[in-house]
Amino acid sequence: MCASLGGGWAQTWTALPDFPGSKRDDGVAFVLGGKAYCGTGLNEEFAETGDFFSFEPVLNAWEPALGLPEGAERQYACAWV
Repeated sequence: MCASLGGGWAQTWTALPDFPGSKRDDGVAFVLGGKAYCGTGLNEEFAETGDFFSFEPVLNAWEPALGLPEGAERQYACAWV
């Protein structure tokens, strides 16, 4: 449904698939080559994670992406493209 916003029209919000990883805090996200990537941070047990997932908008799907090497899990990671 569109709503009037300052004389124009707002875009319709669309639900996307849920993030497939565990809930996390202090992760990192970035966009590269038209895909969104999200990973690292602390999971619900406050353990550092090293997994990454990519979101492919054309397929409207999350996929596992290459994560950090074992022993290199991070909290407060940073990313830039």
